[in-house]
Amino acid sequence: MAEHSRGAGGRRRKKFLTAEQKYELWTALVRGDATQRELADRWGVDRSVVVKVSQVAKHGALAALEASKPGKPAAACCRGQHNSCSHPREPPAQV
Repeated sequence: MAEHSRGAGGRRRKKFLTAEQKYELWTALVRGDATQRELADRWGVDRSVVVKVSQVAKHGALAALEASKPGKPAAACCRGQHNSCSHPREPPAQV
């Protein structure tokens, strides 16, 4: 490891990844492009960061899937965006 990337006490400095970088790291892990160790080395982070990104992505995906419901969202229907709206619409306001 290069000397300039070491902080006090010989430890590696923290490298903060953006959300986009974390997503790229996670998709590479899911695709099986590389192991956790290889990805950590490639991105210059500790392996625990790769594990944490993977855990957060899993929990976020599960929460999003749990929140999603099949069918049209009620808000889109009520805005009059679809002609197949099953409930009566209010007449337009008179100016």
